[in-house]
Amino acid sequence: MVAAKLVTRMIGATLLTGLISAIIVALVIVLANILVDGRSVQQAANLAAWVLLAALFIGPIMAVLIAIAAEVPKAIWLSRMSGLLSVHLVSSMIAGVVLYHFLITFLLSRFGLIPPSGAASDQGPELLSFIYALGAPAIGGLVSAGVWWWLVIKPWRSSRAAIANSG
Repeated sequence: MVAAKLVTRMIGATLLTGLISAIIVALVIVLANILVDGRSVQQAANLAAWVLLAALFIGPIMAVLIAIAAEVPKAIWLSRMSGLLSVHLVSSMIAGVVLYHFLITFLLSRFGLIPPSGAASDQGPELLSFIYALGAPAIGGLVSAGVWWWLVIKPWRSSRAAIANSG
């Protein structure tokens, strides 16, 4: 695969990951608020706007971090291997959770952009807190793995196989 085309696919996969994961996380949080917290559809619609706005800010940042820290090195490794989809999915989910918590805990709270854990008086239901703390970054990692698998790794493998068969 030509290097420019590969880099374009990587950038596209990163941007698409940020967008798709932001939309999915916003939908999951809104549905959880309706089903678990018993909010009305109007309240959920208002929440959806704010959650989507926040997710569209955090999602692309996380997509870039996951791409740099996990997806590019794995793409290089997996382009030479066959199979390993499950390893790719699990490692991306773990990378998403670890990088998200690193970003939130060590960077944002250090600069005073968010309050430290426990500072808010209303922490909300446990399920919603779980979805926010672990579910959102895991969804982002899973989306990242899927998008990178289909847009980068599979085409890269195909091009490597075509080169190997022609030579």
